[in-house]
Amino acid sequence: MKKSIFILMISILSLTFCGSPVYGQVVGELQGGVPVITVDQQSLISTYNKNLLTLSGIDGQFISVSLVISTEAGIDYYLVFNGPVYKSSLPANLGSDGLSIIAIGTMSCTTSACSSEDFGCVPRGNGLSCSPCANKGTCTKTVSSDSMIESM
Repeated sequence: MKKSIFILMISILSLTFCGSPVYGQVVGELQGGVPVITVDQQSLISTYNKNLLTLSGIDGQFISVSLVISTEAGIDYYLVFNGPVYKSSLPANLGSDGLSIIAIGTMSCTTSACSSEDFGCVPRGNGLSCSPCANKGTCTKTVSSDSMIESM
């Protein structure tokens, strides 16, 4: 009996201290090895525009969204929103099924200073920080307790 209680306590403690789970939304899948967005893109763009404006005061006016393969360790893809002035990226990873792509919508990196750079101002370090712009331009990190790609 004591052994069972001990094992139960160890199990609870290991679940508590093994790190927080990663929350995300399935936004795409691999089709023939190519990342493809499978959710309604206009809805995704509209929701993100609204939430980024509310959280950071950035009116991105994004008009397109794409999945881009990442070069950063710990991040498989970027969900990239593009507008006439701003570019904003969120980290996304391959799901455990090996096909679905899950965006971690609680952190993003946004810039107008280096929006033409492929990998300037994008999430890095498993989504903990933003890479700097090569031209030393401003890069804004936005963090939310809720997903920025879902209605808040």
